[in-house]
Amino acid sequence: MRSYNISWYDFNFCFAMSIQILPPNLRDQIAAGEVVERPASIVKELVENAVDAGATQIEILIKAGGKELIEIQDNGKGMSREDAELSVERYATSKISKIDDLYDIHTFGFRGEALASIASVSDFSLKTKQTGELSGIEVQAKGGKKDKTSEIGTKTGTKVIVKDLFFNVPARLKFLKADTTESNYILKTIQNFAIIHPNISFKYTNNTKTVLDLRAEEDSVQGRQKRLEKLFRKELIMHMKPVDLDLGYLKIRGFTVSQNSPQSNRNYQYAFVNQRNVEDRIIKAAVNEAYLNLIPRGVFPAYFLFIEISPELVDVNVHPRKTEVKFLKQQEVYLGVKKAVQEALAAGAEGERSVQFSNSSNFRSFSPSQESISPSYSHSSPVSKSSSSYSFSKPNKNEISMALDFSKNILRSSDSEESQEIVDFSQTSEEQNNYPWKIIGQANLSYIIVEKEDQLYFIDQHAADERIKYEKVRKDYQKKEQFRQNLLIPLKIEVSPMQKELLEENLETMKEIGFEVQNIGGNTFLLNTVPQELAELEVEKIFLDMLDKFENELKNKKDFTELLDQSFKYIACRSAVMFGDKMCMPEMQRLIQSILEHPEYQTCPHGRPFIWQIPFTEINKKFNR
Repeated sequence: MRSYNISWYDFNFCFAMSIQILPPNLRDQIAAGEVVERPASIVKELVENAVDAGATQIEILIKAGGKELIEIQDNGKGMSREDAELSVERYATSKISKIDDLYDIHTFGFRGEALASIASVSDFSLKTKQTGELSGIEVQAKGGKKDKTSEIGTKTGTKVIVKDLFFNVPARLKFLKADTTESNYILKTIQNFAIIHPNISFKYTNNTKTVLDLRAEEDSVQGRQKRLEKLFRKELIMHMKPVDLDLGYLKIRGFTVSQNSPQSNRNYQYAFVNQRNVEDRIIKAAVNEAYLNLIPRGVFPAYFLFIEISPELVDVNVHPRKTEVKFLKQQEVYLGVKKAVQEALAAGAEGERSVQFSNSSNFRSFSPSQESISPSYSHSSPVSKSSSSYSFSKPNKNEISMALDFSKNILRSSDSEESQEIVDFSQTSEEQNNYPWKIIGQANLSYIIVEKEDQLYFIDQHAADERIKYEKVRKDYQKKEQFRQNLLIPLKIEVSPMQKELLEENLETMKEIGFEVQNIGGNTFLLNTVPQELAELEVEKIFLDMLDKFENELKNKKDFTELLDQSFKYIACRSAVMFGDKMCMPEMQRLIQSILEHPEYQTCPHGRPFIWQIPFTEINKKFNR
């Protein structure tokens, strides 16, 4: 029988306190904890109220990441004196009146119920005026206590000012992140509203700097596309295909990326259900199924889906922050989203070149290595230490000559333009004689096969070259001058507003990992310097991809040593020969020689082995020899 060590003192103490009603200030702070997680939560609640009030212009101003000040002005319909005073009371709302209203929600929130929670943990002021009124009303409260209500002159609409957040709850205040991190959360929140409401103009100012200034667009396909172009890279939006499916009770509209332009992460996956940004596994699964066999593993589709469904068929109250929903007809939603995305891809596929993952020339441009998605491996290298000296036998000249003649005859008989590329291995036969090994060739444009005296080696060309490049980049970094290379012509790069904030906060960090950039106005940056290994590749795409990949690390000020090592691995991955890249004999020779010079390298930078050996004795057994 299990025993518990509870003293009589502890036992009696549990029953010593009588049940009591919590005081109002404590109740308000507990309620605030449900609504006000961080400054971005306040922005979300207040912008939702502004949208529900019919605003077409919303301005947001913050200071110190929202801890010192959050100010939101809208041009909505405003409130009367009675409504303004009631709005800061608990359980006061203009949105619902009976329990059935909870399951038929057409608004973002129950206007007023969040204001009481916000006012309980801040120095709070609400200024509002209805259309046609000569004067407005100001309601002030601090720490949940209403100070005064007065008549003032103000604009039509509502202005909420929140100062000194959590001044009376220091324990909550200390758990907030750095100002830059909190302001990034706020920017993300505003961005979500801007996506779903193209017909509303948004202006967001962080301290004294204008981060977003978006004019209103038409609430149409073209209007949404223009809004997305203001918020994200134009190069991303250019490859989007319109999505449009109407099933009556379920409407799915928006955009999804071309199968030839997937992204290296899930940063550009947005789903809105009845105008709420949600994270839903049903929607994600449906999109993934639509792209099945169209994009390689390790990359992800970008999409912006706007789903409208009858309110009675979706529960938006399953999550405190309404970031998750529950569909009554999950299967119908799954099939609808899948069908909508598939039709969009099919409609946009005409004239596009399909991706051949085995040998596509553009595979390098967007596909990270599979190991970059699964960075840790427990496998040990199959190559034993005793065999790491690689004592290969010299090739036979006659065999090379016969193989060459045979290959030429086969190649001449092909009508393929690509197959007409004949590499004359005889020109390198003397050079091959200088190596103690024999290259059999390249299998599946992915593996180099090398013969040893008594066994064959299968070498993963990407993983092996990635390890060689990784070690070289690390050594070059120590020398500094060899690590970075100035671009002959600096490259202009357009970034999204969020990426602009990220870059400006991390210019020195980006320079340290090889990318020297400067802002030349708006969201345009000039890229002057790149890591040497990347100089001959698609620099703009790689730079933007790297920004996406390390977005969270840069935002959270991750340990620089760890970030630097991750960047070395990324540079090595992007500059290494890829799966599907055709290699000529000299290229294979150089790679094999590099491996021989470093027998201690037996795995890629992520820990995956890149050599597999099989003795001829095992092969002979298969043929009963």
